[in-house]
Amino acid sequence: MRKILIILGILSLTSCVITFPGTRYKHLTEDQKKRVVVCNAPIDSLTNDGKVYLVTIEQMQKFLNSKNRVLIYEYASYCQSEYCMNPAVIENECTKAGVQFCIVSVSYEDVFNISVQNTPILAIEPTILGKKIGKDCSKVFFDKLTGTTWKTRGYGRYYSYIKGKFKGCYDDYSDALTGY
Repeated sequence: MRKILIILGILSLTSCVITFPGTRYKHLTEDQKKRVVVCNAPIDSLTNDGKVYLVTIEQMQKFLNSKNRVLIYEYASYCQSEYCMNPAVIENECTKAGVQFCIVSVSYEDVFNISVQNTPILAIEPTILGKKIGKDCSKVFFDKLTGTTWKTRGYGRYYSYIKGKFKGCYDDYSDALTGY
C-alpha cells in the first residue's frame, strides 16, 4: 500500500503518467485513483477487472516474448483521427485474427470507460524512466520497447509484434493486422 501511495505521489508531481502533462490523473475520483495500481504479476495473467495497471518496459517485453502475435494500441480518448478506434472493435478483430490485443492508455481521461471484454488496461509505470519526462513519457517507452525512434517507426498508434520482435507501427489497425 505504501508503495502505491509513493507512486501516486510521484505521478502527481511529474505529470508523466503516460504521455502528456495533462494526463488528467488529478481529475480522477478517489475511488478511481485507488484502481490505478502497479502491476505485480505477469501481464498475461491480468484481466479486465476495472483497474489500470502500471507496467514497465521489462514486463511488456516479457509479455511480448511469450506471445506469437501482439497488437498494442496506444489509446488516447481525445484522439480525433479517423484511425483512433473504439478498443472493443479492435479487440474483436484481433480475436478473429488470432492476435493478442493490448491497450496502453496515454491519458486517464475516460480510461475507466474503455469497453473491452478481456483486455486489461495498461499504463506506463513512470518511475522506470528515471527522470521527469512529461509529454515524452510514451515516446521514450515505445522507443525502448520497439528498439527504434518515433522518427524511424512513424507516428502510428498501433504497434505490431511477432514473437517479441517489433514488426512495425501503423496508423490503421487493419494494416497492422495484415501480414501476420
